[in-house]
Amino acid sequence: MSEEENKEKETKNLENIDYKNKKERVATPYSRLALSQLGIKEEQLYEISKEEYLQMHPELKYASSEVKNKRYEHFNKRRDEKIEKAKKLRNEIIEEEKKEKEEKGENASEENDDKKKKKKFQSGAIKKELEKLEMIKKQQLGEIKNIIDYAYKTEEVKKKK
Repeated sequence: MSEEENKEKETKNLENIDYKNKKERVATPYSRLALSQLGIKEEQLYEISKEEYLQMHPELKYASSEVKNKRYEHFNKRRDEKIEKAKKLRNEIIEEEKKEKEEKGENASEENDDKKKKKKFQSGAIKKELEKLEMIKKQQLGEIKNIIDYAYKTEEVKKKK
């Protein structure tokens, strides 16, 4: 088997995935757990062309090329930051689990490992969902405030006429 075939069969994690190939998927539990805890969707990690980016952001249609370039560069910078955060968290999770195993002085069975991973995943997922709900709540309050302000200003204008 050639080196290229071995590479294709290798389980993909945040360290060895090709971010240019959208067909590759993160498959390891630690990588998926890190993404979940950070609230990062796997699709956010893959490189996209400038044209694809501009199609996703129609508000930039009439912007200058300098603005388009800056926004695209910023998008890629943030994508790279997300990848680095996820890699860092993945490594922390692995180290933490190693320390726990060493402290217990035992090699936990695969069943116990699966239960721990599932529990960590669930608690991280719940935490992220609560954070998302809080963010939505803040957005809605802001929108309501804007609507009330607009209605108030409209009434003031009507009174002046």
